[in-house]
Amino acid sequence: MEVHYPPVDHFFNNSTPGRVNASGIIDIHSEIKINEPFHGAILNWRHGEKTDNGLKIRVKGTAPVNQKVIVNGVIAQRNDTMFTAEIIIEDKETEITATAGDYLGQKSHSIRVIWDRNSFPPRYSLNIDDNIFFLRDIARKKIHLTLRLLLSERTS
Repeated sequence: MEVHYPPVDHFFNNSTPGRVNASGIIDIHSEIKINEPFHGAILNWRHGEKTDNGLKIRVKGTAPVNQKVIVNGVIAQRNDTMFTAEIIIEDKETEITATAGDYLGQKSHSIRVIWDRNSFPPRYSLNIDDNIFFLRDIARKKIHLTLRLLLSERTS
């Protein structure tokens, strides 16, 4: 029986997401990434809590397990590979940077968000749901059936 192994460069080329840890195992979660808010997001009062200093928002992302994550100077809460931190943004444009590190070095990920501080409630939005269409169809069928009955009575 012949066993086929993938080529070595399949595991260790530049496109491999991760790095080899001290045990020789590829750690696919070696990168740090901010998932929420997304880069370029325009935030308003609905995305956080307005404070005297600015807007308190929650930043979520992923980072290697067992590494301390700091988001704009705030130590993040950890749950396996996920991290969460509450920060206050004060300026119209804010760069959010999450940094994680260990004895092998530090990695960081930065995004830029915009705070629309002049967005105040109430804001209105108009949505049309599917219910209006089924009620319209019932009304049309009722009219169509009524016309049919009237026409059939005339011809009989």
